Amino acid sequence: MRCRFEKEGKVICTFELPGLTKRDVDVALHENILSISGTTAPLKQFTDDCTHVQRERSYSSFSRNLRVPSGLKDKEIKAAMENGVLRVEFPAKPEEVPGKKIEIA
Repeated sequence: MRCRFEKEGKVICTFELPGLTKRDVDVALHENILSISGTTAPLKQFTDDCTHVQRERSYSSFSRNLRVPSGLKDKEIKAAMENGVLRVEFPAKPEEVPGKKIEIA
């Protein structure tokens, strides 16, 4: 995963997911946590008459969570997948936390 801040005030994150399509990946927003998850599928069985000497491929689930600016709406997040690379883009709003003076006792 790579995330970078753009001058236009947005953040762009890319996830390299070789062999996966957009149907294999889920992108969800829960409060200020953006979740990227999915499952890599096993290879389909060969139907030809061959004997394999060795054959390997990993098969697993994955999940990655990112903290995004609070108050971000799901319609502000754009996601696209091309050639096994998921690109997620969202505005880089600074969190507005008002300061408060603390009285010394």
